[in-house]
Amino acid sequence: MNVVILNFRLFQKSDYEKANPLILLAFIGTTAVGQVGIGTNNPNPKAVLELSSPGNNQGFLVPRLTSAQRSTIAPTTADKGLLVFDTDTNKFHFWSGTAWVIIDDATGADNQTLTFTLGTGALEISNGNSVNITGTLPGGTAGGDLTGTYPNPTVANNAVTSAKILDGTIANADISTTAGIAVTKLAAGSAGQVLLTNAGVPTWTTPHFRLRELRVAI
Repeated sequence: MNVVILNFRLFQKSDYEKANPLILLAFIGTTAVGQVGIGTNNPNPKAVLELSSPGNNQGFLVPRLTSAQRSTIAPTTADKGLLVFDTDTNKFHFWSGTAWVIIDDATGADNQTLTFTLGTGALEISNGNSVNITGTLPGGTAGGDLTGTYPNPTVANNAVTSAKILDGTIANADISTTAGIAVTKLAAGSAGQVLLTNAGVPTWTTPHFRLRELRVAI
């Protein structure tokens, strides 16, 4: 059953004090089930109330309150979804169940910058309100190729292998000129080889000796 109301106004106390009692009883004894349409003969079946502008030149006005007036409403969790227009902020506000939330167009140009400092866990917003984040920084024992505890782990012994170093990525500049490398740190050569250097490049080489006949004149 669709109930269509084209034009109506709410009755005030003075109205029903003057009204015919029989008419009032007729209103009281009538139950409307279905959708209500204002300005339309076919309200949407999925809407409790549909408003339509016959001349397509009208809008819908929600209650307009100042911020002080809005605060006097004192809504509760049962009033979730309450909507008003705040004339001080010139924005729509709806009640989330715990607080008034502004319906904003998100087109402001505040140029806010969010900065997070890892060492202290501080989150700062410039050109905006302060934000406090509580909790515990990551900690515990390091794993994988690291050792020690966070936030200051170190590389574990034997963690850096040849497979983890790309060819050609370690140059002479990566090793200090004053760093001494013991012979035991070099890969061993084959039996009978000796270590030679050519222009600073060390190589293991197999020596070759030639014995020549020596003649001594007496």
